Amino acid sequence: MVTYAAGETRDPRRTIPKALVIGPLVVTACYIALNAAYLRLLPLERVIASTRVAADAAQAMAGPRGAAAISALVILSAVGVLNGVILAGPRTYFAMAEDGLAFRGLGAVDRRFHTPHRAIAAQAAWSWRREGYKPVWPVWGYPVVPVVFGAAALVVAATQIAADPRKAGAGLLFVVLGLPVYHLWIRRPHARH
Repeated sequence: MVTYAAGETRDPRRTIPKALVIGPLVVTACYIALNAAYLRLLPLERVIASTRVAADAAQAMAGPRGAAAISALVILSAVGVLNGVILAGPRTYFAMAEDGLAFRGLGAVDRRFHTPHRAIAAQAAWSWRREGYKPVWPVWGYPVVPVVFGAAALVVAATQIAADPRKAGAGLLFVVLGLPVYHLWIRRPHARH
């Protein structure tokens, strides 16, 4: 989600590529280390059956207080993810307003904090990109890196669909229902520059 706030980032040409490389590497290393710890502390059957594996592993290592501490850290982590979503969403609406794809008021910037305050206040349920979008920063390894990313995204999507077809279908239906709204919106006179 770091790219959503690129316009508010200091030295984005240097900072954004570093964040896009270092962030996933750190997350991957933490994920692998945590899973290794879970498997070391708990039998595989318990890991598979657990609905709160981090707390179960902490309890095996440090007792009930350890489990409570890990549960608190998981909640804190969820708040961190929520922070990222709150940061990213309004920047999408802000960009859409600048391109004429959303209400102009969402493009207002706070004079003191230089943030899209109206978009933050109006955190909405839709997002879409302008036609002819070209990234400011070229992707290293193009076209291999985007193709690998796209393939990984398809694997994740297929896994989610296989795991819960009903929820996946509902999500897809919601996206498809947004297409007529998008096409009606871009045909409005104010949407074109």
